[in-house]
Amino acid sequence: MYISTIPPRGGRVFARLKQEGFTMNNEDVLKRLRIIEGHLKGVIRMVEEDAYCIDVIRQVQAVEAALNKVSAQILDGHLNSCVITAIQGDDLAQAGVEGSVGSV
Repeated sequence: MYISTIPPRGGRVFARLKQEGFTMNNEDVLKRLRIIEGHLKGVIRMVEEDAYCIDVIRQVQAVEAALNKVSAQILDGHLNSCVITAIQGDDLAQAGVEGSVGSV
């Protein structure tokens, strides 16, 4: 286990615990997020071109559904690796159980 600092866009640095053996497939998550990014750019273009409102809403809902799937995939990886590892070590705070339960 190690701690890394990841600076977000706001410039502040947060420390994040990383579990060794974390099984989230980063490449798959990034691939899905890039697809969503392209989809979102299409929605932006629709708004710029004054597309029919219901069509824009449907596409926004599709982007939201895709983001929810990515979120569920990340949560699944967390629950199946980080939480299990922390529970085996009796460290529920490290597992982020409180945050995970709130995400569901």
